Amino acid sequence: MKKIICLLAVVTLSGCNLWAPFDGGSSSQDYLEKATKCLDDGDFSCAISNYSSLPNGDFRNKKLCMAYLAKTGVTLNVLLNIVTEKSDNMLGSLAQALVPWDETKASDAVSGLTSCQAYFATNSTDSTAALLDTMGLLTDCSIRIAKTDQFLAMSNGGACNVPSTSNDGLITQSDIQAGSNLAPFMCEADVQACNVDVQAIPSSVLSQAGLGDLHDAIGLIPPGLAASGPATTAARDAIVQAIAN
Repeated sequence: MKKIICLLAVVTLSGCNLWAPFDGGSSSQDYLEKATKCLDDGDFSCAISNYSSLPNGDFRNKKLCMAYLAKTGVTLNVLLNIVTEKSDNMLGSLAQALVPWDETKASDAVSGLTSCQAYFATNSTDSTAALLDTMGLLTDCSIRIAKTDQFLAMSNGGACNVPSTSNDGLITQSDIQAGSNLAPFMCEADVQACNVDVQAIPSSVLSQAGLGDLHDAIGLIPPGLAASGPATTAARDAIVQAIAN
């Protein structure tokens, strides 16, 4: 658990001395210093802008991954609570923590996932990279679940623009609406994206990297969502199971 706490602190930009010194040109160093100041001021957009100006590579991807996750609202306390509760409601808990949904938050989650995956792709045995990749995937899926408090669809493949009748800041099983497949329900594209996200979690790497608690928590995600290529309704049913009612 101590290792997870330290690595989760990295995700929330609080350190643990896991970053290697940055050896770049003076202009790159200037961008890094500006980004650090932005983070100190709580200005994540400013930090992201400066990190984006760094040279392409692992360092840039890692920093952007962390900054985007933080901008979506992923905090140390949220992650610790999710990992330690070891419940099949993990995705629902994270979705609830990320309410309210908005387009900017959804876009940040996608951008963060892109950077997290790019970092993991070249550091596939590294515990920090595996953790960041996992959190990027969980965040992207959970943001999509959080969206159900505001927007639903009337049919698979239909437009995701039907206002939710609840819109009360609480993610419930009825927001997802599965089983009977009675519309309106969670939009097909978001269900499918969650399915892809969960399948992409590097569970074996988490276990080998000493992140057993997180590995065990991932293992509790309803199997209908983690299975390869289930029908949209089956995956939506699994998301319902991940929501505590």
